[in-house]
Amino acid sequence: CAELPETTGRTNGARADAVATLVAAALPAGSMVAVLGLAYKPFSDVVEQSQGLRVAEMLAGAGLRVVACDPLASAPAKSVVQGTIEMRDTPAECLREADAVVVATPDPAFAMLDPALFASDSASPRLVVDCWRLLRQPLEHLAGVRYVGVGLSSDDDANAARLAALWAPESH
Repeated sequence: CAELPETTGRTNGARADAVATLVAAALPAGSMVAVLGLAYKPFSDVVEQSQGLRVAEMLAGAGLRVVACDPLASAPAKSVVQGTIEMRDTPAECLREADAVVVATPDPAFAMLDPALFASDSASPRLVVDCWRLLRQPLEHLAGVRYVGVGLSSDDDANAARLAALWAPESH
């Protein structure tokens, strides 16, 4: 049935749009966002119809500086983004100056990152939007991080509201 893939595609696209819209609304123009994961799925270099790539492009289009990396898809993504997104070799390089982070692909490489990489040294905590809840345990109560997990539970609306409330533009 062709209806199922089409419906899945629309739903996934709407989810990516919602994440990008909320993150863009939470940050002042010119802020840097790190997007971890540009592949369509882990262990792949395919970027066609990738949610991470869609989020990154929307954030760049909203006036944010976007840096990104992916264990396997960085090279294919470079040919697609054509300079609108800055590619980095490692997650640590992406996180170094980021004001916010979006974990867009459930790649185990991201789950194994040192939680300290996500903490912010600045006065305001770093926003981490984890679309797969890969980092929930190590980051949920880490100082210097505002963790929001979305994507795998029925409380996504509550998390979206929490994100909007915590990171309303007037709070900056």
